[in-house]
Amino acid sequence: MLEEYNQTYETAHYVFHFKENSPASKDILKIAKTQENCYKRITQFLKATLNFKINYYLIGSREEVGLIYARLNNDEDSEPCSAFAHHPDTIFCAYNKKIKCIGMHEDTHIISYSKLRPKSAFLREGLAMFMDKKWLGVKNEKCVFDLMQSGYNIRLEKFFDNNYFFKVDCHISYPIAGAFVNFIIKNYGIDKFLNELYYSGVDPIKQLNSKFQNAQELIKKFTMFIKNVNA
Repeated sequence: MLEEYNQTYETAHYVFHFKENSPASKDILKIAKTQENCYKRITQFLKATLNFKINYYLIGSREEVGLIYARLNNDEDSEPCSAFAHHPDTIFCAYNKKIKCIGMHEDTHIISYSKLRPKSAFLREGLAMFMDKKWLGVKNEKCVFDLMQSGYNIRLEKFFDNNYFFKVDCHISYPIAGAFVNFIIKNYGIDKFLNELYYSGVDPIKQLNSKFQNAQELIKKFTMFIKNVNA
C-alpha cells in the first residue's frame, strides 16, 4: 500500500511522501511550509530537538489511514482515521480535496515523544490539543464550557485512566484534555508541566497531589478557569 506513495519532497525537518498527481502533490509546497512552521513553534515551545527527519505520509482518504493504522497495530478491523503518529518518526494523515488533516497535532506527538512517551493518553492528547488550540474550529475551552452548560459531569480524575479516556467520545475527551493542559501551563508554566507531570514517569494523580496541588482542588480551579475564560 505505502509503495504507491513513491513521490517525495524533502525539507529541513521532513520527508513528505505522496502519490503522483494527487491533491497533496499539487499542494506540497504549501504543505511543507505549514509543517515547517509547526515544527518551529513546537520545538521552540517544548525546547526540543530531533536528530532525525519526520516521515510524513499524505494519504488519500480517512479509510486508507485507518487501514494503515490497523495493519501497523495488528488489528483485524479498521475504522476511518484522520491522522496518527507512529513512533518514533512517522506521521500518516488524510489529505484530499475535502480533507486536509495537517497541522500541529501529530507533530507535537512525535516531537514530544523524542524524550519520553507518557503512559497517560490524557496528557499525550492534552499537549497535542493544547498546541492545536481548537477542536473542529472551536476553542477547547469553549467546547468544555458548552459541555458543562449541558450538564455533562466532567469526572476529570477519571480521564487519567486510559481505559476510561478511550471509552469517552473523542469530541468530549480531546477538548477536555487540551483545556486542562492549557490550565496547568497558564497557572504553573510549561517547564513545571513538562518536567513534573508530562515527563515525570509517575502516576499523574500522585504528581498533581505532590507537585502541584490537591487533585480535587485543582479540578475545582479548572472548572472556575473554564467559566472565567467563557464569561
